[in-house]
Amino acid sequence: VLAHLGSLRRGERAPHAGHNPLGALAMLALMALILLLGLTGWLQGTDRFWGDETLEEVHEALAEGLIWLAGLHAAAALVMGRFERTRLVKAMFTGTKEHY
Repeated sequence: VLAHLGSLRRGERAPHAGHNPLGALAMLALMALILLLGLTGWLQGTDRFWGDETLEEVHEALAEGLIWLAGLHAAAALVMGRFERTRLVKAMFTGTKEHY
């Protein structure tokens, strides 16, 4: 990740077959948030945590974090696509990166 950030600061365009290191971290974080969001939502329906306000607040914070991180990830895809001169949004649907 640090090497990737250094190359960005130098203005270098390192090719990546998939996500760049920061995008990969964002994807892992998004998957973890989705998993935790599902778990906390399920726990709220159990007898032990029914009506537990703390768990509801954790669930709400996870949902808020998921929305923000998804927006940041999408914005970064637009910015990096422009920087790398790659159609990243199209690649999300086709699975193939096109350079222009």
